[in-house]
Amino acid sequence: MVREEEGKQSTGEAEEIEMDLNASLLEIMVERTLILEELMTKTLPPEEALQKLQELGARAAALLAPKRRRHRAAGS
Repeated sequence: MVREEEGKQSTGEAEEIEMDLNASLLEIMVERTLILEELMTKTLPPEEALQKLQELGARAAALLAPKRRRHRAAGS
């Protein structure tokens, strides 16, 4: 009975972490779209757009890095 409760709690925590990760990645995708829109309408210089896109890429990589390590450790 205790293990069952621990399993439910663990699953709930994992789902919450995944939801937070997905929300953060969605936010990055929206920011990327806005940057590209500014670039296309020429309201943002290409150099600045590139810098912002690289920063977003680094943020996304940092968010995903722990998840990749967990999958490797699990043998996936």
